Amino acid sequence: MFELKQAALAFIDENASVVIKSESFQKLSYNALIEIIKRDSFAAKEIEIFNAVVNWVNANRIEENKNSELFKNIRLSIIDIDDLLGVIRSSEIFTLETIVDAITEQRKNSHENKKRRIFVTNNVATIEKGAKVIEGFAAINDPDRNDPTAVLFNGDLTAIGDKNFVYHNTNGALTIQLDQVYLLSSMRFLLWNGNDRIYKSYGIEVSTDHDSWNKLCENNDCKSWQIIRFDQQAVRYIRITGTGNTDNEGFHIIHFECPSTV
Repeated sequence: MFELKQAALAFIDENASVVIKSESFQKLSYNALIEIIKRDSFAAKEIEIFNAVVNWVNANRIEENKNSELFKNIRLSIIDIDDLLGVIRSSEIFTLETIVDAITEQRKNSHENKKRRIFVTNNVATIEKGAKVIEGFAAINDPDRNDPTAVLFNGDLTAIGDKNFVYHNTNGALTIQLDQVYLLSSMRFLLWNGNDRIYKSYGIEVSTDHDSWNKLCENNDCKSWQIIRFDQQAVRYIRITGTGNTDNEGFHIIHFECPSTV
């Protein structure tokens, strides 16, 4: 039963903008509604969540104290100022003082940790999803396709022994930028195995803003597939730093994905 519930919540998270506009959303129980809208991973626009809760309240007459508890889960500081002064203020649900406090928090840029993040189960490190290699180089047999983004995210896992990989030089790193911040708990990548080489070590760091980095792991004596699992956290940038291999000082990756598909 627990696994079924988690699967349902994950589906709701990934389809939040559609779910809140559906008729079934208005039929949720009070407790179910609270559980959904308080989730960091329920990543619809906050003004849309607010409007959906207002519609739910209008369709489900409940005690005033329960209404108040519902609206405590609306994150005012991440709503656009125009909507705060327009839609939110005219609703008369929040006091003017509360709205001003939200605007102040927003202007001080201290609201980042309140943003909702999208939890995903499908790979978002793809060209179609807007992922990019922003640090690193491509080594490929076709010089006309010397684009590290195209090489790393082309989905081709067959050229393990061919020169078809991305790499970084000594004292460098391979850095990947996703199109937005996601909630992730895994990733995996495939190391190039030319000359049956073994990679000495690598470390992985992640960030939401490319300024503050959190170290995920350090691994030694590696080859082939690397699967990394970690506590769920917000990620947009992934930086992989290797220390060379048994053949040279390079660090070479054929394919990268997050979250891991296995």
